[in-house]
Amino acid sequence: MGKTREKKRLREPGSDGAFSGERIQEEQTEIALLVVDCGGVAVKPTQALSGKFDMSKMRELIAHWVLMHEHPFTVVEEEGLNNMIKYEIPGWTPVSRYTCKKDCMKVYESEKTKLKTLLKTVTKTSLTTDLWNLGNQKMEYMVLTGHWIDSTWRLNRRILNFVRLPPPRTGIAIADGIFKCLIGWGIENKVYTISVDNALSNDVAIKVLKENFEVSGKLLCGGKLFHVRCCTHILNLIVQDGLHQIRHIIDDIYESVLYINSLESRLKVFSEIVQQLKLPYRKLILHCKTRWNSTYEMLATIIKFKQVFPRVKERDINYHNNLSDEDWKKVEKVCEVLKVFSGSTKLISGSDYPTSNLFLKEVCVVKCMLDSKSESEDDFIRVIVRKMKHKRTEGRANMVTVRDVLYELYGEYVQANQGVTIARASTSQGDGHGTIDEVAAVEGAKAWDDFSTFLDVVETVEPSQSELDCYCGEGCHKCVGDHDSFDALQWWKANSTNFPVLSRMAREILAIPITMVASEFVFSAGSRVIDSYRASLSPATVGMLLCGCDWCRTLNGVKKGCKKEEDENHFEIQLPVLSGDESQQIG
Repeated sequence: MGKTREKKRLREPGSDGAFSGERIQEEQTEIALLVVDCGGVAVKPTQALSGKFDMSKMRELIAHWVLMHEHPFTVVEEEGLNNMIKYEIPGWTPVSRYTCKKDCMKVYESEKTKLKTLLKTVTKTSLTTDLWNLGNQKMEYMVLTGHWIDSTWRLNRRILNFVRLPPPRTGIAIADGIFKCLIGWGIENKVYTISVDNALSNDVAIKVLKENFEVSGKLLCGGKLFHVRCCTHILNLIVQDGLHQIRHIIDDIYESVLYINSLESRLKVFSEIVQQLKLPYRKLILHCKTRWNSTYEMLATIIKFKQVFPRVKERDINYHNNLSDEDWKKVEKVCEVLKVFSGSTKLISGSDYPTSNLFLKEVCVVKCMLDSKSESEDDFIRVIVRKMKHKRTEGRANMVTVRDVLYELYGEYVQANQGVTIARASTSQGDGHGTIDEVAAVEGAKAWDDFSTFLDVVETVEPSQSELDCYCGEGCHKCVGDHDSFDALQWWKANSTNFPVLSRMAREILAIPITMVASEFVFSAGSRVIDSYRASLSPATVGMLLCGCDWCRTLNGVKKGCKKEEDENHFEIQLPVLSGDESQQIG
């Protein structure tokens, strides 16, 4: 028989602040197991727990788990979870939903303190912000996300605030809300740019913020770079203008998919035709009417079944949305245009890599495609392209503007670098006091420091040819192998010694997000966290859950959510496979 020795020590909550209101149980158990030989197989009827069990640490990990994976607080009260933990940890004490909420808040405050300390080391931060109206709570929230590249040339993105924005939602109210958040983090003088969509209220908010920041003189180039318009929203406006030309066709396709999906018998007929034609496709997509990229996916998918719909009409007299051959040709030509827009949108919408350096290339790709399509003899596609190119600006004038702003910006970085270097050199000079032994001990090190200080002062004088001139005079870097694998941050990190001022400038520019996707992504998580069952959550709790979720995922290296990001109106129809010898699994 096994022998068990247990030592239990119960500690009431004291002044150390370790999860007040709970009894912390620390248990150390040593178990000698009974081993039964059954046919030569060693059987262990129970689990051994050795070492020190820390209940407070376990609760902290549970709080991270709840925040990171968007679980409700009530998950800790589920019997199945507690039974599983008790099986492995006999000393486990179940916690309540209220205790879990307190633990999550404590983790949130701890991570907030760490992030605030980290932001003190950041020189410039680029922001994205957006508003979200939550139907479950009848409230409007504002999210503020910060982007910066640290000294190790690693891109950082953090949700800074997710706060309620009380009505009325005016541009001034948005600006005041943003400025209040910045003051809370102590970065009101470190803002580089802010990316927003084209809403009129955002234009007013940016104007107010710009005036506030210009008072302290903290905006570079007089604030010319401060306002960044979301590129995905601009592409969306262009595409929606073009899609309007075939809106009736899109509506017919949308109704066709709805019609087929409404009854199982219709799906069965559709599946029979698919299998008779031996088509290797099994998915129909119903688009979200407010997202053009989902419209493109619906059109690109429906084209694969264009041979099926005429046959559906032959079998179903109630089906009236069949497209003509001319309509199908229009859909195919539009998809060729949208495919380029879709690829560019996906690329510039990333948040885990720099996007400001990708803007020009993707604009050129789209422009070249539009130019080639405008030469087409097809009148229909020419009308769409003309709509998309309606507000094209003169390229040469823009190139001159970009060049002038680039040199103006570089000049300000040079001046700032000179001021920092001279200040560092002046503070590095000692007062000359100390004992003889002390002076002798540091004489060698001081000689090297004096030489380094001399170099710092000398390098503040701009040479006849600046770093920017040298950089522009060098040949373009040609990627070897896959050009998509080129890492701009690593290139600048490797060349920071050759271009010390320009590399600092590049590090802050490359952190500028050209889309609001990083902020909009938060709303997908928000719709899951504040579902119909948790609509009573207070705004403070909502902010804690969404910010804590982002911070805990960053801390634990979790890049994506545990649930699929998917709009409720964008779903896939799985066509049923017929039974019998004639049925065939279609991949």
